[in-house]
Amino acid sequence: MSQSQMEHYKILPQIYDWCSNIDRIKDGKPVSEGFTYTSDNNREWMSIEKLRKWIEENKSKVGNI
Repeated sequence: MSQSQMEHYKILPQIYDWCSNIDRIKDGKPVSEGFTYTSDNNREWMSIEKLRKWIEENKSKVGNI
């Protein structure tokens, strides 16, 4: 799946069966068996300039940065 097709990961905890709850999953798709996402295997990085722009555009959504 390309980056343009995927905007973000939705991580649902197993508590209260949220990971099986259709209302919470909505149009989410499961990742393949054994999938891991960690910083050390990430192939896509924002430039410092792009990150600063994103923070400026979104700081009202994420609180004080």
